[in-house]
Amino acid sequence: MMEPIISPGRVVFLLIRQGLGAVFFLVNRGYLGFLPSTVKTVTFFRSRANWPAFVSYRALMRGKAGRRDLWRLARLYCHLEDHGRFEQACQAYDPDLCLKPSLKRRFMGKGWGEHSLNVYRQLWDTEGQCLFEKVLFKPSDDYSRLSFFMTFLVPKLNGEFIKTPGIRDMHQGKHLAAVYYEHLDVAEAGCLDFSQDDRLATIVTIFHELSNLECFDIRIRYPEVLDYASVQAFREGHCYLHHLVRRLSSQAHPELHALVEEKPVDDRRVISHGDLVAVNFSRDGWVWDWDRCGYYPVGFDLAWATLNAVDFVGFDDLMQHNERLIERIYPTWSRRDKLVANTVYFTSIFYCRKFKPGKGDAFLLECIRYLHRVTEGLH
Repeated sequence: MMEPIISPGRVVFLLIRQGLGAVFFLVNRGYLGFLPSTVKTVTFFRSRANWPAFVSYRALMRGKAGRRDLWRLARLYCHLEDHGRFEQACQAYDPDLCLKPSLKRRFMGKGWGEHSLNVYRQLWDTEGQCLFEKVLFKPSDDYSRLSFFMTFLVPKLNGEFIKTPGIRDMHQGKHLAAVYYEHLDVAEAGCLDFSQDDRLATIVTIFHELSNLECFDIRIRYPEVLDYASVQAFREGHCYLHHLVRRLSSQAHPELHALVEEKPVDDRRVISHGDLVAVNFSRDGWVWDWDRCGYYPVGFDLAWATLNAVDFVGFDDLMQHNERLIERIYPTWSRRDKLVANTVYFTSIFYCRKFKPGKGDAFLLECIRYLHRVTEGLH
């Protein structure tokens, strides 16, 4: 086997980065007190993309930190498993926030949401309850949707088919809100060894229940949850599509330019989870992470769920799964062609978000052609 060749430029870059890391570490240790001197700290300074954390720390100490600064520091303290500095950073950002006292705590991992700190903790409060902590920015879309979930959805969900971890407490400040959920043991909830057949069967049950919820007054009472275009996965997919189109001429790829202007063709809406990936539900009916829930066009949730839950080898394979699921979830719905068109439209956007395709990507081009055939048939 041939050894990988490292270019001289790469060697110089690594040496410069490690040299700067050593200088930064010494300055921190002797003057700033940014972090304690540990093996993990040294490792941190040698890794890439960590220099902005120092700038964020200084901004926080001066009272000028933004959301990105706190997000960056939260991930740093999660890496270092430093709960004290994590809590100090939260309270420096929002002095009105009072986090829940705990007897024991541990970091549980990281996320990718834009309206939370993206680091999560398991803690045991003074009463011995095991809780899952998630810190959200407020005001934000995720915070508004969580309020909608608590006040509207939770009372309506049928616990026999859809179970959600209960919210045990919420501590709110001016800029942050710490939400404490009942901790869910993923092994007991059936989240491990989750086969594709199990995932699809669970998806059918979840969508069938959500589509049957009564929501006649939702447009008046909760208008903020109608905006599907602000959901992170959709917006990032649409932004990537715009980025792809800007580099191409309309003569060379007119179908991609046309997709930017497309909209859902079916205006019917259903209660949607908004982020129904396989890690957010279990085969035993547990569903969590409702921060992106809302009242979205039919097909929105299904497209994102199948794209993440199905092992497909091409567009036709994925569409066969989608069409079978549509038949099972919406057996009495009229205008099935519109429903399919919606699903294909959202699949194209979410595919751009998930896979970042190039201009000649076969799946994306098949998706666009299929969408055009369906929409032409509607007219």
